[in-house]
Amino acid sequence: MILCLGATAAQAFLGPGFRINLSRGQIFETPWAKAWMATFHPSALLRMPDERARAQARIHFEEDLRRAADTLRTLG
Repeated sequence: MILCLGATAAQAFLGPGFRINLSRGQIFETPWAKAWMATFHPSALLRMPDERARAQARIHFEEDLRRAADTLRTLG
């Protein structure tokens, strides 16, 4: 599984049209791996000035990591 941390890494795979806020956490099939997903870059979470937005983004980030781990388990 490929897990891209941040929009820049994700856009390197899927092109400049990829938007982290719209597609983060989704599992995609790719020619490079059985599964591919993007989520926030950890430093982006730390730089968010709004505390509420930062807390919400962290929740999404943790959910995405759990989903990636679950996907890896099923891919075996």
